[in-house]
Amino acid sequence: MKTMNSMQHLLRLGLVLATGWLTVSCGAGSGQTAGIDRGGVTSGPVTGYGSLWVNGERYVTSNAMITVNGVPADESELAIGQVVLIASMRDGTTLTAASVNYESNLVGPVQSVDIVAGELIALGQTVRVTATTSFSAAITPADLTGLTPGDTIEVSGLVNAAGAISATRIELESAAASLRLTGEITASSTGSFSIGVQQVDYSAATLMGFPGGAISIGDRVRLTGSGLGGGGEILATEVIYRGSGAATEAGDEGDEGDIEGLIADFAGPTSFTLAGFAVITNAQTQYSGGTESDLGNNIRIEAEGEFDAGGTLVADEIEFRQESDAEIEATVDAVDTAANTVTVFGVEVLVTSLTRIEDKRDDMRPFHLADLNSGDFLKIAGSWDGSQLIATQLERIEGEDKFKLKGPLTASISASISPSFTLLGKVVQTDAIDTGFKIADVPASSSEFFAAVAICLPAPEGCEAEAAWDASGPLLIADEVELD
Repeated sequence: MKTMNSMQHLLRLGLVLATGWLTVSCGAGSGQTAGIDRGGVTSGPVTGYGSLWVNGERYVTSNAMITVNGVPADESELAIGQVVLIASMRDGTTLTAASVNYESNLVGPVQSVDIVAGELIALGQTVRVTATTSFSAAITPADLTGLTPGDTIEVSGLVNAAGAISATRIELESAAASLRLTGEITASSTGSFSIGVQQVDYSAATLMGFPGGAISIGDRVRLTGSGLGGGGEILATEVIYRGSGAATEAGDEGDEGDIEGLIADFAGPTSFTLAGFAVITNAQTQYSGGTESDLGNNIRIEAEGEFDAGGTLVADEIEFRQESDAEIEATVDAVDTAANTVTVFGVEVLVTSLTRIEDKRDDMRPFHLADLNSGDFLKIAGSWDGSQLIATQLERIEGEDKFKLKGPLTASISASISPSFTLLGKVVQTDAIDTGFKIADVPASSSEFFAAVAICLPAPEGCEAEAAWDASGPLLIADEVELD
């Protein structure tokens, strides 16, 4: 299963011996907390700085070997939402990174953008964008509408069973940037191969690490290209072998593993992959946010456990990552650092160790809940638990001209002179004259809108609403409301 050569393994998954680490192996339930006790492997998006936060844990990076797309780098070159691979050591409750490796899924020009579908195509790859995709400050607006065909972008994300990328971060790059693409070879002929529908001309490329020196269908590769040929093919200058088969990554026996990703190659709980790692469960595996029966291709989870002798992660715990179903864009009312909450436009928001938190206004690093002040404008995405919004992503941004709420309907309506409904626990008041009403993007009257709301409320699953207010106005009557 272990397909990396010894140098790659040392850098990406093993211990960095030159730093003087000493490993003392111990069982998962040993209770050992003193001294440096074991190595670990972590894969997931960066959620915070100071040093780095990944999968709800803080990793000290002061002496870590950091690489960005194969080049030695500094921590300041890493960004929120980028998926990294960390080799670390645990000393009691402290996790110290020996190496941090970031590699983009692709760098290349946007070919098309589909706003309705929420995706784009770049280098022949489908890139899916959600409310929790982080965008660099150079992309405005910070969503799909801020991108146009021809823009050169860098994408980091989680790959699903069909090879599509669920973007966790998108950066705008110079048009002169070298093309990069990671993926599985789906077709091959003399001097060329394909990754999905993207053709690659490797006739002039340097090949590295391929068994027998030959490229085969099913190989996972990382390529660099100088540009595109006349037929849209990537002109590869370097192609690196990254393994073959369902699992292309592995950990050392006894090492801890903490992997977040989208399930692929699912053949049952005892056979699936996650971010390239083979994962199995057993009768002792504990589940959070779902059950064993909820496992399946393209389900986003975090799996924690220990690697066995074959390099497979035996999961002690699996946590299902909930999709964000709510969004807020508004100013801060109050911050409670003791409760880890921030109140935004009357809605209480819980910030957890899994919240991706980023300062896009002042670029403050590190940036924490305590750095927020009343009046700061925030853009938040998360899940509504019935009483508060659990933030998946929180960004401080420059002030916008609209306050916005979006999420599931949460309460019955009031048929008073000013009809209202409750959204994310906040009463949204409307006016038949001054409020614009829509149902599924089609203009509607006030009576039509509230008749549709009344149908939704007995069984609100799948009924979502949006509301917007003029940020400079009195913020009493919503300017626009829409039922999705």
